[in-house]
Amino acid sequence: MGGRADAVAGRLRALSDSALAATGVEDVVDAFLAAARELLAVDQVHLIEVSQDAAIGHARVVAYEAGGLREDAYVMVLDERPSGTTHVVSTGRALHVPDAATSNALRQDYSQRFGVRSALFVPLSWGGDVRWVTVLVRTHDATFTDDQIELAQVMANLAAAGLALLEARDHQASGRDAGAALARAAAALHASTDLNEVLRLLSREAYVAVEGDMAGFYLGDPVTGGVATAGHNTPEGWIGYRMRPGEGVGGQVLQSGHAAISSAYQTEVELPEIAGLQALRTAVAVPVRWGGEVRGALSIGFRSMRRVTPQDVRVLEAIADLAAVACREAHRRTPAAD
Repeated sequence: MGGRADAVAGRLRALSDSALAATGVEDVVDAFLAAARELLAVDQVHLIEVSQDAAIGHARVVAYEAGGLREDAYVMVLDERPSGTTHVVSTGRALHVPDAATSNALRQDYSQRFGVRSALFVPLSWGGDVRWVTVLVRTHDATFTDDQIELAQVMANLAAAGLALLEARDHQASGRDAGAALARAAAALHASTDLNEVLRLLSREAYVAVEGDMAGFYLGDPVTGGVATAGHNTPEGWIGYRMRPGEGVGGQVLQSGHAAISSAYQTEVELPEIAGLQALRTAVAVPVRWGGEVRGALSIGFRSMRRVTPQDVRVLEAIADLAAVACREAHRRTPAAD
């Protein structure tokens, strides 16, 4: 008995040490996977990152098979259909499914795809939200005991602590970068009299401020949509593309006049026709307005799932305001264009 207890304590200590010393999400994930396999006798571990609006989950699957590991991935929509993940996200509590074949808590196509006989869904939560869900799967006839369920929740809490610490460090560093980016953005107004060049510089600073994968300005109106005018790290064919009203988050902003965020970009918005934009997972856009009207949008895209914070939105709105100043001055110099 003492040997088992020592082994559990040692593995939990290793998970805790790895989580607190992690330099990236993968470090925490790998430590959790190792602990789950050793302590809970599972055949598969699914780690599902939940989107900001709890509408979608991106899952990494590790199956332990003879001869090594098999890795897989899937995207799941969190809707009204039976789903252990949806249950955990909505309640914040673990869910034990001792017999997947007879349970109405899981979709049968899910159980069949992964050969699930029993499963334990456990939340990784911080800041009042379920941020990840782990699904511990057994493909053999063995349900989880109360002690194993408690142990799984302790492990999930340790992993959540590591992920929360990483996020806090990233936010702290991002805050410093955002301040510097705003200062450079303000200076960009005096760097050129060419509007496209100023907007290109502002796009670059917006990209840096929120650590995006691409950034750009659409200029237009709620009726005709916006034209891709200037950007940073944008895909081929983007310049000159007309974003229809309501298309993408940029088109949504042109219609509503308010910031728009999508953490499930592939399912929540009408996707643009540009292939590089269709690869995005998260996007945020804020309006550019002057003369009391919405005249454009600043849009930022991320190829991975990303939590967009209120601070991110405020920084982007400040850069959009600088763009509005540049646009207004350009229109004053060319009255016929108004």
